[in-house]
Amino acid sequence: MAEESFPVTGIILKVTPVLDYDRRIEVLTFERGRVAAFVRGARRPKSKLLGTTEQFCFGTFHLRDTGNAYTVMEADVKEYFEGLRTDLDRIYSAMYFAELCRALSRENADNAELAKLLFVALRALEKGKADLKLVRAAFILRALIAEGNGIEAEPGRTYSGGTKDAVAHLKGAEVSAVFGFGVSERVLSELSSLSDYNLARIVGYSLPGEEILKELMQENPGP
Repeated sequence: MAEESFPVTGIILKVTPVLDYDRRIEVLTFERGRVAAFVRGARRPKSKLLGTTEQFCFGTFHLRDTGNAYTVMEADVKEYFEGLRTDLDRIYSAMYFAELCRALSRENADNAELAKLLFVALRALEKGKADLKLVRAAFILRALIAEGNGIEAEPGRTYSGGTKDAVAHLKGAEVSAVFGFGVSERVLSELSSLSDYNLARIVGYSLPGEEILKELMQENPGP
């Protein structure tokens, strides 16, 4: 490994093919926010980086600064989240969360809590026991909070006590406990509406795959 390389730990948000055999990846890191890097020869069948630079891989990536871009020299993957890839609902949810993280994160920013939240959310999705609507609403609201945004009520709307308690939980809970709660159908409906309103207010545009995910949640809301 080259001496000038340095390690970052994080989750791959996006993978883009480049030329015949290369990849460009975007990693949400604990140390440097969102980092883009090229993976030379990663799509060659015998490349040691073929399976370690897929979307959602979590681990340590050794990068080298080549002047105008980073290059991945080595990758030590700790978690592949393979269970996500066998279920359409879960993989689309994971892809949606990755897009939200791309929208909220920045290079050289402190996105450590957002990275940890994504890791915990992927774990929750992989277990397959959580209600997808609740996980989506909880992820959106806590992600917005993690990046310093306030949660505003929808104009003219009154929320139930259960919804207020759920928002308080999302604001104050440890990241590891964010998805460890259940709610009534009424509270779930209010949380979903609240998360959609604040997402549109702060991000300002529809994320890729949003409509597909909502259709899947209607067809199969989960346990």
